[in-house]
Amino acid sequence: MTQGIQRRWLGLGVAVCLALALWGQYLLARQRPAFADGVVLYAISAVLFLVLNRMAERAGIGEASPQPQQGARPLVWARPVRIGLVAASLLAAGLCLRIIIGRPATYWTALYLWLAAIVLFVVAYAHRVAWPAWADLKRRAYANRWEIAAVALMLVAGALLRGVNLAHVPANVGGDEGSQGLEAIDFLTGAKTNMFETGWLGVPTMSFLWQAAWFKVFGISVATLRLPWAFVGTVTVLVFYLLVRRLFGKRLALVSGFFLTAYHYHIHYSRLGSNQVADALFMALVLYFLTRGLSTRQPLDFALAGVFLGGSIYFYAGARLTFVVVAAYLVLVGLLDERKLQGQASNLLVLAGAAFVVALPLGYFYYKHPDDFNARLNMVGIIQSGWLEREVQITGRSATRILADQFQRAFFAFNYYHDRTVWYGATIPLMDFASSIFFLLGLVLATFRWRREPYLPFLVWFWLGLILGGMMTESPPSSQRLITLAPSASLFVALALTRTWDMFGAALGKARAWSDRVIAVSLVCLALIGTVYYFHRLMPKRLYGSLNGEVATEMGYYLRDLGPDYRCYFFGPGRMYYGFATIPFIARGVEGVDVLQPLSGPPDFVLPDKGAVFVFLPERVWEWNFVKEKYPGGKIRDFAHAQSQDLLFTAYEVPRSVVEAANP
Repeated sequence: MTQGIQRRWLGLGVAVCLALALWGQYLLARQRPAFADGVVLYAISAVLFLVLNRMAERAGIGEASPQPQQGARPLVWARPVRIGLVAASLLAAGLCLRIIIGRPATYWTALYLWLAAIVLFVVAYAHRVAWPAWADLKRRAYANRWEIAAVALMLVAGALLRGVNLAHVPANVGGDEGSQGLEAIDFLTGAKTNMFETGWLGVPTMSFLWQAAWFKVFGISVATLRLPWAFVGTVTVLVFYLLVRRLFGKRLALVSGFFLTAYHYHIHYSRLGSNQVADALFMALVLYFLTRGLSTRQPLDFALAGVFLGGSIYFYAGARLTFVVVAAYLVLVGLLDERKLQGQASNLLVLAGAAFVVALPLGYFYYKHPDDFNARLNMVGIIQSGWLEREVQITGRSATRILADQFQRAFFAFNYYHDRTVWYGATIPLMDFASSIFFLLGLVLATFRWRREPYLPFLVWFWLGLILGGMMTESPPSSQRLITLAPSASLFVALALTRTWDMFGAALGKARAWSDRVIAVSLVCLALIGTVYYFHRLMPKRLYGSLNGEVATEMGYYLRDLGPDYRCYFFGPGRMYYGFATIPFIARGVEGVDVLQPLSGPPDFVLPDKGAVFVFLPERVWEWNFVKEKYPGGKIRDFAHAQSQDLLFTAYEVPRSVVEAANP
């Protein structure tokens, strides 16, 4: 077959492949009963995509160009000094643990010792750095100026998309956000001092200390509640870019990084005052230093990988996936290319040692309180919670059939099924129509290349995250448990996108520059689709946080404006209570009382020392007549949803003078 004919067949094949995938996704978007037909079309498209990539690979089209790796550099310290530094690190960690066991009034000394232990361990494996001359540094910067500019643009765009107007997008402040904010405030007031235990819902208190530090610097508000996680999301983009660049080269890194920058799913969780988005950052950091260490054999890389591995347990429970991914990845590396692990026993020991030092304080707490360690798994794990056993009894289906259904729901979270929680509330799957096509093709291509070094860490990350965070938990897909997959999913989109246009370009006889331009235009289109959907279509609906979250948010702002001179009497039970954490977080200092039972006459529980504001949910607004009977002349206000105008709640304000007059 001549080269020209081969190119024409390649171009035709790519067109047919995309058409089949487009048709398949269209059927999936229509929902049932077209699901099976859509899956079949996708399967045919995926097989064709694999064949086409095989053809293109033989022709040398669009091969990855990973970053050149440097060999191990000499360490700064001689062996006796290193041993001394590690011993000092272990001593500091031991002293930290001893203080914690003694349960002191304050744990700041323990925190400082813990940080010292981490620094000592890392410094022990510092290597010599050959700093380039200023002229050489300028030459390198100029040679890579376009990449530097692109990365700067990526980070600026990522920060803006995640950090602008945080107080109002999302408009609702979720109850879990409020709870974490209140826990952080407890650190500022001294009500909470131990950062090496768990707090609300079994979440490690170190996460709340991190939040409290931002409150301390920038003040307490909804914006500053969310700001640290916008920062974490933005840093994740950078670390993910570095990881992909190291394994695949700068071209795929830029495409992947820009996609994650504008990926609506990741943007959303970066804009919440909640710690789930940190999962992806820790995973990316650990894999970056681990994969680099396996190539360079540099102990410092293993030490840093261990530090971030141990540190991951101090945030969201889903970050424990990092330990499983690291273990599975190392086992697979040993099976596929044992030369990579030969002579690395000491470095793996460094990795384990660093993780031990960092995880020791909280690990001790979990050792003494195993129920706290398993709290979230016992709640949401389908085996631990007994859900699987109950489902078998209720439905009469076999456990295998139920597990298959769980896997299907998790696997098609990006293409077909919608989020089943109020954490996101998206009206589409976790990817938009166009991106989901490239995602699935890229995932299939990467999975069939699992033996190749660059693909393996991302595949272990994705598949284990999908199974453990999706299939093996209740109600998949639950977006808060799958957010760790956003970076690896972005890589799969970028992989299929670049391969598709590279093959098209080759079929048309175009140079690489042509496909680069088309890829850039495609990225801009995908970014616009995702960001317009998120900011202009989804967020105005105020689906995040549920109806109760919207009520609590508006009620909190209203009570905050009234101030502490009023006491709130909340006619919300049994749908919701004043303790819904959004209310006390936003309306700090405003006292609230739940009116548990419906009124049968004028209220006799109102205290005369403050003004009174009676807040009624729609289903209890009829009780206002009893309140008005005793406290006439108050001001009544209705609060409605901005779009639907459905009533959220009714407030009846009674000044202190009227309350005193009615309660002589």
